[in-house]
Amino acid sequence: MVTRPAHLQQGAIQRLTQAGYEPVSLPLLQITPIEIDTSAASSVRSHILNLDLYSKVIFISRNAARIGADLIDQYWPQLPVGVEWIAIGQGTADELSQAGIQAAINPGIDSEALLDSSQLQELGDQRILLIKGVGGRELLQQELERRGAKVDPIAIYHRSACVYTDTELNAQLAEAVDAILLTSGEALSALEQLNLPWRHQCLLIVPSERIATQASEMNYQNVQIAAGASDSAMLDALNLHY
Repeated sequence: MVTRPAHLQQGAIQRLTQAGYEPVSLPLLQITPIEIDTSAASSVRSHILNLDLYSKVIFISRNAARIGADLIDQYWPQLPVGVEWIAIGQGTADELSQAGIQAAINPGIDSEALLDSSQLQELGDQRILLIKGVGGRELLQQELERRGAKVDPIAIYHRSACVYTDTELNAQLAEAVDAILLTSGEALSALEQLNLPWRHQCLLIVPSERIATQASEMNYQNVQIAAGASDSAMLDALNLHY
């Protein structure tokens, strides 16, 4: 079962099919960009307009990269010079690359891994723009500020759990699946809300120790940690098991 948001499913489904698996699509999260022209988004617009004042810009996810790059393109036909672009995860960097932004990539897929990188150790009075979704963890901002940076977080999209009727679930999942690919803690929470009776017996592929711990606390019995949240890392973990 592929649980990424609908617009991010194609790559995983293609890889799984080529590898001989039978992918079942069931998006668990819906991604909705903020309305940038509203008065509520004035702070976001201001930070984007002042992009050249930042020494570093960090994108925390593929969605932040896709939507953020779109916003930046609206206000900056040419990218400002002197900005260091940073992506959490290869998928995030790939999204930015498609938009003409070449970003440094940390080796892991979460805030903890990024905080271990050499370019974020001694920050002095550097200004950092953190591009993210509404809500989420505050670890990255808090730790960067502790290291001396002035951090401006901007939330440019909303995440919400997908809602399915029993009829829709029965049509999509005529029978139990063998494995579920999950790429975030929020997706795990959304999976729990669906209350599928066989979910705890499935193989669960997750991208980090943190999410594996959350899954174990929810009584998932068979959890395997992939090397990251990318489609290739998920497939590698699946192949390793089978």
